Amino acid sequence: MGCSAGARAGLWGIAGVHLSVVACNRDPDRCRFSHRRKRYRILPLWLAAAIGAALGDWLSFWIGTRLGNGVSHHWPLSRYPNLIPRGHLFFERWGVAGVFFGRFFGPLRASVPLAAGICKMPALTFQIANITSAFVWATGILAPGAFGLKWLQAWI
Repeated sequence: MGCSAGARAGLWGIAGVHLSVVACNRDPDRCRFSHRRKRYRILPLWLAAAIGAALGDWLSFWIGTRLGNGVSHHWPLSRYPNLIPRGHLFFERWGVAGVFFGRFFGPLRASVPLAAGICKMPALTFQIANITSAFVWATGILAPGAFGLKWLQAWI
């Protein structure tokens, strides 16, 4: 069974996070990651991580718009009955800012996009918050490995 383009982007995003612990140069335009004699530029990894994150939340939003409140009766959400109500409360309180910041908080990461879809948030508004937060998240995940390791090596 083959992977969809979204799944491959997500896998590259995961690979990018794991590769972020290896050394690179200080110049972001020339920053490279090394792993088993291969060299990787940070930009494609950063893009893959952000695209994978955005696609994952978009899918969750889409499922929320299609299934509505009934989504909580389907596995795996049926095993966590508090997940959707918590995401819904967070979304109702914070709206579009909740979509942006929800990505950065563990349990909310899965439920806020669903709640936004269930509440019929306008798709364009959701996507602006989704894509923006995905790129901020990818930067936050990759930057410590890309730039912090160089500092750590100099310090040690």
